Amino acid sequence: SRFCFPDHASSHVACSDISFFPGNSPFDLLHCRFRSTNESASLRHVLYSFGTASLYQLGFVAESASQPRPKALDRLMNEDVVDFALCEIGGAAVTRSGGCFVWGVNKNGRLGVGDEASRIRPEMVPLAISSTRTCVSVAVSLTHSVFLMSTGEVFTAGKGYLGHEGAGRSQQLSLIPRRVEKGLKKVKVVRISCSKFRTCFVTDTGEALLLGYHM
Repeated sequence: SRFCFPDHASSHVACSDISFFPGNSPFDLLHCRFRSTNESASLRHVLYSFGTASLYQLGFVAESASQPRPKALDRLMNEDVVDFALCEIGGAAVTRSGGCFVWGVNKNGRLGVGDEASRIRPEMVPLAISSTRTCVSVAVSLTHSVFLMSTGEVFTAGKGYLGHEGAGRSQQLSLIPRRVEKGLKKVKVVRISCSKFRTCFVTDTGEALLLGYHM
């Protein structure tokens, strides 16, 4: 699947397959933050997608098994998208207001919306957003999702080594986002990434912390 951001202020559309950006690390390819050269307050970023639609990857109801041309995610048309992440079975988007929307296959509650029903269209994640605590970044994988808050806290949902209290070293299952407390209680996280079995956190001191299988 491919995603585009149209710049409504300048009528310019930037569209590319993120995997073709030269020099990007695997971390960059798993998680993409849109970097705008125009800091105008009137600029609004809308998310477009196209490609295979068999596993609800696109965020809308496709006309066939694939979407040949870019189409806006209608559920997010009135939102200003500032960050997004995607994997083979879905995606997520963070808005300027601090909310996070998810869509795709929801096996084991990996979307964090409270159940295991898949979502064709984006749905907001229950993250207890407030004026002083918003979602600023998201990462997704085949098994779980990771949410970074403006406070530096991290929340995870789905199945795997999620870092929640009370589970020892065993895998966990959570249908809603719960705070990662193991190893992060006194740490401020500024960047996140994840794969099927692992999660990576980068702190404000530049330290990289790993959580997952055989760490």
